[in-house]
Amino acid sequence: MISLAVLIPVGAMAAFSPLHYPLDSWGQFGCQCAGWLLFLAGAAMRWWATLYLGGRKSKELITEGPYSVSRNPIYIGTFALTLSIGVLSQSVTFSLAVLVVSAVYVILTVSLEESELGAEHGEQFRAYRERVPRFIPKPYLYHSPGTISVRASGLWAEFIRACRWASIPIACDLIAHLRAEPWWPAWFALP
Repeated sequence: MISLAVLIPVGAMAAFSPLHYPLDSWGQFGCQCAGWLLFLAGAAMRWWATLYLGGRKSKELITEGPYSVSRNPIYIGTFALTLSIGVLSQSVTFSLAVLVVSAVYVILTVSLEESELGAEHGEQFRAYRERVPRFIPKPYLYHSPGTISVRASGLWAEFIRACRWASIPIACDLIAHLRAEPWWPAWFALP
């Protein structure tokens, strides 16, 4: 909730700031390419992690697939999806707000979750924590069984979330077109 309390007002101020690059410019094209790459990478990471996690999060320590290269692949995916909003919107301010909110989230939430995992799984989690990085993936650590069991309920929940994510690039494009209109108010001058 704190994340939304920060990001929604910053996003609104960005929506009422002028575009940095005009539509149909190379700068806009670069922002679109980078934003779409972040969006697709974030969505792919979340789906991949959900395949492995799929309703087993509170039952066992997941250390395979995306969890073999990073301890928090869902958070990495969410970060990339959220950062794509700033890039697609040409908003340095929103992108910086995402970085700050993410840092606070890591300090508060991820640390707490990892403390709970340590208490619940003991030495198994401590060995996992020493071997696998918290965020920045190390692809050479990847391992996975030939087959995984997937819970349909976990995939369905992620599908519902994915339907909401699909609105990100659409909304950013719509807002960019509005910001390019001469009648659209530019109440702020955020970078």
